[in-house]
Amino acid sequence: MPTSEDCDDDDASVGAATDWYADADGDGAGGALVVSACAAPAGFVAAPGDCDDLDARAYPGAAVACDGVDNDCDALVDEDAPGSNWYVDHDDDGYGDDAVAVTACEAPPFYVAAGGDCDD
Repeated sequence: MPTSEDCDDDDASVGAATDWYADADGDGAGGALVVSACAAPAGFVAAPGDCDDLDARAYPGAAVACDGVDNDCDALVDEDAPGSNWYVDHDDDGYGDDAVAVTACEAPPFYVAAGGDCDD
């Protein structure tokens, strides 16, 4: 929260103090710790909203990855992550049916990484 403290430059008022948010993981987004000051203290940034300020992979706007982390701070984990293709393997030979594939971060039960089974 801005304070009524004036940030003076040689007695010429240039505005009030600004909120700065602690950025413990250095990802450019601050966490819950906030201070008001005329300039950013070391380790503080202007952007709030970091959902996990101890993990640089998590901050608002981050790309979603298959890593078990809420990367973009939307309270969802690995949603819309690029993932890998997995193929259903009915006969358990290690090769799946190309016509029955899903994209996911981890193989669902009865799915394998290799397609190309001509008689599943």
